[in-house]
Amino acid sequence: MNENVSPEAIIGKPGINLEIEYLRAIAILMVVLVHSENFFPPSGFGQWTGVDLFFCISGYVISRAFEPFFDKHIAEGRWWTAARAFWVRRIFRLAPSAWLWLAVSVFCSWSFNQSGWFRAFDDNLRTAAYFLAFITNFALAHGSVHSNGHYWSLTLEDQFYFAFPFFLFLFRRHWRWLTFLLLIFLQSIPDRSITERYPGYFWVTRLDALMWGCLIYQFSRSALYWKLEPVFCRFRIIALAINVALIYCLIKLPTGFFGPYIGSNAESKIALASAGLVFLASFERGYVLPVPRPLQAVLAWIGARSYGIYLIHIAVFGFAQEIWLRCLPFLGQDPPGRLYMYAAVALVLTPVLAELNFRYIETPMRKVGVRMANRILTKPEPRLQPQAAE
Repeated sequence: MNENVSPEAIIGKPGINLEIEYLRAIAILMVVLVHSENFFPPSGFGQWTGVDLFFCISGYVISRAFEPFFDKHIAEGRWWTAARAFWVRRIFRLAPSAWLWLAVSVFCSWSFNQSGWFRAFDDNLRTAAYFLAFITNFALAHGSVHSNGHYWSLTLEDQFYFAFPFFLFLFRRHWRWLTFLLLIFLQSIPDRSITERYPGYFWVTRLDALMWGCLIYQFSRSALYWKLEPVFCRFRIIALAINVALIYCLIKLPTGFFGPYIGSNAESKIALASAGLVFLASFERGYVLPVPRPLQAVLAWIGARSYGIYLIHIAVFGFAQEIWLRCLPFLGQDPPGRLYMYAAVALVLTPVLAELNFRYIETPMRKVGVRMANRILTKPEPRLQPQAAE
């Protein structure tokens, strides 16, 4: 292979699906709003279900971008080369920003922590060790994580990325969708909120939304996919109504709003609602959030920076509290507009830091990962005998 070949030619990456970016924006806004309730009265618009929407998006996007790439290299007997290139891409895409903001939290817990927001220094170090060992989600379920708990979802996705190449190697295309359905079914059995023997473990290992995303990609490769295209969503009002209904389900399902109508294990229904949104976005026909263009541009900007916002927003809340704690002696111990002061700091710092992170950490490191992956792919490798096609 020619090392000057573009990354897209070597690791087939479809163009950006803007509707997926809109969904990422919705997911991160839900997460930020629910975490902001540490300062503000519950708004009712934020929910932890934004993470499930992120999971479903990741399953679909990773499958769409890399499954054909792996199938090609498996057929050529170059699975190990493809796996190493994939892991390098993922590491340089995700790790630099994650470790930067984890380091910021560790540093702040030591030197900028009068309010106690950043927790104890040793607890932050312990969280960093768990993250390095890829077990943050299990440690959180065990009750050993008290700071940077939001890193559990990154660990779960990292575990998925590690297993993804092995899964594609072991299962050929005709068996993959059956495996995804089986995993979704197994996840629907336990009630993750009340498991007594292993409290919380089903909660932080929930794979159903990820599997739905992978399954949607499998379905998109079939002829039936286009026959079932929701063409009625070409009418904006219908598409918008369906979008609002699905997002409303994501917000209200965890609250028990629908009562007995959904039965037990609301998490499975949450994953299904996430899958509905990703399914609509997979067609790239304007079926997701057909709102005015200026608002779509804002959503696209937020979606492209959603990873950074996810990492940054907890630290920003801490910055807001620490900054105004130092200003309180000059303003009175409990000024009437204290909550608005917190909000002002968060609304300014979050987009600024997210943009800086996107430009100077995420984008350069992503390019480094692409170059290193390309070098791996251009090196010769002893051919492995591919498994017989089924």
